[in-house]
Amino acid sequence: MLQIRKTEVQKVFNGHIFAESWESASSAKQDKVLAHATRDISTLNYSKDTPHSKLAAAVAEQILLLLSLNNSDVERIKAQATGVKQRGVEGASEWYYDEKPGKVISPDAIAVLDGYVHRRFGRLR
Repeated sequence: MLQIRKTEVQKVFNGHIFAESWESASSAKQDKVLAHATRDISTLNYSKDTPHSKLAAAVAEQILLLLSLNNSDVERIKAQATGVKQRGVEGASEWYYDEKPGKVISPDAIAVLDGYVHRRFGRLR
């Protein structure tokens, strides 16, 4: 199981232009979001030779994505994951075309792991 320490993530965030949401979070919230982001990244099919520093950076990027989600975003993700194909809010509607997508993974985390993460067939882009 992937294990990333808070100190490793903090090292990534030192000098990171978008680290404000991490820095302003309480220690308890940091611990929770670190655990969640680590679980998310550990679900990716990454190579065994992926440098640990790359995995820590990917977890940091996933943390920033998770901290940016609002309640509406979470509702949308849950709806998609449970198979909802269409939903509407105050006259606006939205269609989901994919079959039950997996967890939402930060595009920046994927970019950090470029070349180390694979889909079932081919590389993840």
